Amino acid sequence: MELGLKPYTLWAQLWQAKYANGSQWHDLIRINPTAQGSLIWNNAKTHSKFIQDHSFWEVHSGQAARFWDDSWQQLPKLSNLFHKPIWHARMKQGNITQVHQFWQQTPQHDFQTWKPALLWQPDWQGEQYTDIEQELANRKIRQSNQQDKLRWGYTTKGIFTTKEAHLLRYSNLQADKDKIWGQIWHSGLWPKVSTFLWLLSKKRILTWDNIIKRGLVGPSRCPNCNINEESISHLMETCPLAQQL
Repeated sequence: MELGLKPYTLWAQLWQAKYANGSQWHDLIRINPTAQGSLIWNNAKTHSKFIQDHSFWEVHSGQAARFWDDSWQQLPKLSNLFHKPIWHARMKQGNITQVHQFWQQTPQHDFQTWKPALLWQPDWQGEQYTDIEQELANRKIRQSNQQDKLRWGYTTKGIFTTKEAHLLRYSNLQADKDKIWGQIWHSGLWPKVSTFLWLLSKKRILTWDNIIKRGLVGPSRCPNCNINEESISHLMETCPLAQQL
């Protein structure tokens, strides 16, 4: 999916109508679905937080990006950096949520200037004012009439690619992945053994706990000991047969 570039294609409209309750396409990134659905929908939900965590608004007019609840300028959400105050709920009730509503009327040197935090958060303490005003000072936004753009990732194009998603998803696990990869695929084992070990390392072998997740119904009892439920940890570690072997 190329975020923000193809919202009107047929597949995008069908997905939006079926799963997003008619929300605007740029609001889909803010949806946190909880209901269970089809296998396709459940798999999509599995990666929704990952997509959200690496999405952000490139702010221009400030009329689409939400001040507290969105990531913008490739920086974390303010709600993650600062405790949500009680007044935050009052701002929502008054529909004071967009970035532009926190700007002064007059820009300086073609850059937007922020209203003093004391004006929109009177219940905070002095240190909190200093912290958030310093954070906002680092988020320089040039005066512009263009619409805000929803972007993804950390490349200049700002569109979703499976290559960048793979790098972001596994960057923290790269060392472990390389170690496991070498031990399995360069060990001289038979291919069927290496394949099994690779699936085992990814927790993808078809023990009954994994089969049930795919929607199938059947006996979850271990066929070796006929005592405990069959899971990867049981099959490979705690089953009496595994311990004997």
